[in-house]
Amino acid sequence: MFQVPLVLITNYLQNKYRNSMVGNMIFWFIFCILGQPMSVLLYYHDLMSRKRRS
Repeated sequence: MFQVPLVLITNYLQNKYRNSMVGNMIFWFIFCILGQPMSVLLYYHDLMSRKRRS
């Protein structure tokens, strides 16, 4: 879903800082800082909305 914007951002930052680790840092930031907590929150929200309907 966010692959195309991330590719553009990664290419821009790699050219700006001339560092090949930028893509790796962006991946781990998105995956660890945003991805997993968001998955847990969405799962919890879904679980609570299902319990409320029952």
